[in-house]
Amino acid sequence: MSSRITMRLLRYPLQLACIVLIAALAGPVMWAQGVQSFQSIRLFNPATPAQGITLAPPAGITSYTLTFPATAPVAGTALVSTGAGTTAWTSVPTTINTLNTNRILVSSAGSIAELPALTNGQILIGSTGLAPVAATITAGSGITVTNAAGSITIAASGGLPAGTTNNATLRYNSATSAWVENTNVLSATNGSLTLGSTAGSSATANPVTLNLGGTYASDRDQLKAKLKLYDDGTGVYGMGVSSLSFDFHAPTIAGYRWNFGTGAIPTEAMLLTSSRLTLPSTTDLTVKGVAYTWPTANGAAGTVLTNNGSGTLTWTAPSAGWTLTGNANTVATTNFIGTTDNIDFVVRTSNTERMRVLGGGNVTLGGALGGGTSTATPVSIGLGSSYASDLNPLKAKLILYNDLSNNVIGMGVSLSSFNFFVNSASQFSWRSGSGATPTEIMSLTSSRLTLPSTTDLTIKGVSYTWPTANG
Repeated sequence: MSSRITMRLLRYPLQLACIVLIAALAGPVMWAQGVQSFQSIRLFNPATPAQGITLAPPAGITSYTLTFPATAPVAGTALVSTGAGTTAWTSVPTTINTLNTNRILVSSAGSIAELPALTNGQILIGSTGLAPVAATITAGSGITVTNAAGSITIAASGGLPAGTTNNATLRYNSATSAWVENTNVLSATNGSLTLGSTAGSSATANPVTLNLGGTYASDRDQLKAKLKLYDDGTGVYGMGVSSLSFDFHAPTIAGYRWNFGTGAIPTEAMLLTSSRLTLPSTTDLTVKGVAYTWPTANGAAGTVLTNNGSGTLTWTAPSAGWTLTGNANTVATTNFIGTTDNIDFVVRTSNTERMRVLGGGNVTLGGALGGGTSTATPVSIGLGSSYASDLNPLKAKLILYNDLSNNVIGMGVSLSSFNFFVNSASQFSWRSGSGATPTEIMSLTSSRLTLPSTTDLTIKGVSYTWPTANG
């Protein structure tokens, strides 16, 4: 066999991207026999001509030259074309003839390696700088992955609950890690929200809590309102919470309006502006639990609002009475301060009773009878700012009786004494007890001081028991 073999097919040249000839380590030499008339070349073992390779060019090729290597091959090498008509013997993996069924080949350190058989759901996943890894897809939260022969199914775990109420929303239940239908919050297509149960009101129903943050404003700034119903950039309609109050906000030119009823124009029940609280003609007022029926029109000038005793108020002309600056044109026989029935007439200062004229005519000073205590403030009666210059009974400060004949019974103050006055035919009598005839304990006439038989005498701190008869 020459050192160089050149084959040339002129009629149908042979075009091969790669020609592989396996040379055995030992055995007969393979011979080439040109068969130009049969448009092909066959390489075979003369000992077993049936074992050979036939090379035939594809149709349409006019010329092709293939140059074989000048050296004999070694075991495990293959004849590989360089792409320019020259061939060379090149080593190939020895495991190429021992592949297992249903395996994947990958390159590994310049050689071809076989991966283990893949199980259901395994796929090749790249690893930067390393060989691909066979692994399965990991299910995340709320996701399930089902691996089968030749298929992978990915689905949401649990799924969404079946709805029972129109416009219901979803609520996540952390105890069951699932979404559940929330019929307490309804969301309509126009953006309206309904909070709380719609099953009807109940005295035991739980209140709906709308939490708009855990802090409150340090002042009443409308821009810090917790709930803004409208904000046009210049004024806010809404509600807020400051440190001391629950605040409602509206622009200066606006007002607060309370309406009852349904429809486009419900009935107004109250209107509050920055300067006025307005109640319509159909709305009355209750103050401290007392209901009042107010007049539907304003009263005439000078009229006053009066109550009929049942809460119905009317505008009436004021009745004549004593004014704070005094009255003129009075008649002593008909004009008076007092009562026309048998009810006490009371005079107060600082809302405390100072004098009472009883229905029977008696007068008490300093409070009601029997109301005194050991610490009570004494009653002072001022009967003029001066005193008499002599002992004239007609100048007594307090005249208890005067028969208009200058017979005076009373008390007075002169320059140096506190004086008691009675007429010459009378006496001073001191009595103890109650009833029509209390017990006399001392009497004084113009000529005698008399102590009754039941009264003894103490002089300069010494008590004396006097005899009951003359000695």
